[in-house]
Amino acid sequence: MLELKGDPSPSARSGKRLVRKERYMYFLLVVIDQFKDQVKLFLRRTEGASAIEYAVLVAMVALVLIGLMSGFKTDIEGIFNKISTAINPST
Repeated sequence: MLELKGDPSPSARSGKRLVRKERYMYFLLVVIDQFKDQVKLFLRRTEGASAIEYAVLVAMVALVLIGLMSGFKTDIEGIFNKISTAINPST
């Protein structure tokens, strides 16, 4: 069991806390190690390349759509203002 320096005889309660912390730290180390292994596997795989290409394509299409929507901003605002006025005519 791990003992703190300056405390030669920890109580049973603090000893349980230390064991719990040790288990927790071991668990975190195992999770981090598994995550590291999974990242290495992910970087080595090549069959996911087409998925990455599709993601890049979708991002490019989204950028084009955002560019087009900024050009139609006033038209879209006008449509929403008409709808808002029709729903709530008192404003």
